[in-house]
Amino acid sequence: FISTIGNIERFDNSRKVGAYIGLVPRVYGSGDSIKMGRITKRGDSTLRNKLLQAAISLLKTKKKNSLKEFFNRLIKSGVSKNKARIALARKLATVMFVLLKENRKFENYFNKNTATLVG
Repeated sequence: FISTIGNIERFDNSRKVGAYIGLVPRVYGSGDSIKMGRITKRGDSTLRNKLLQAAISLLKTKKKNSLKEFFNRLIKSGVSKNKARIALARKLATVMFVLLKENRKFENYFNKNTATLVG
């Protein structure tokens, strides 16, 4: 992640990191209509694949964690598993960006009632 992203200070926020990696949807707009398409796949494909593999691996663990709950909430809301995996990969990139930017350690803030990730 660090070798692909380079200097973390060149990104203003985590949304720009997701766009840099190519884990954001294409946006088609004409007049008042806006349609979301597939992910852009811009940036380093190796990093994108590694983040997806990490997301899938995270889902196979038996431990409860906030990222797994994020995935489960997406599934319950009707999002397909593949789209939810991509969203989880983007969330992982976001978390890593915040941890690096703020020089923090990851803390799993998991609550049985609501799963939240601070950062």
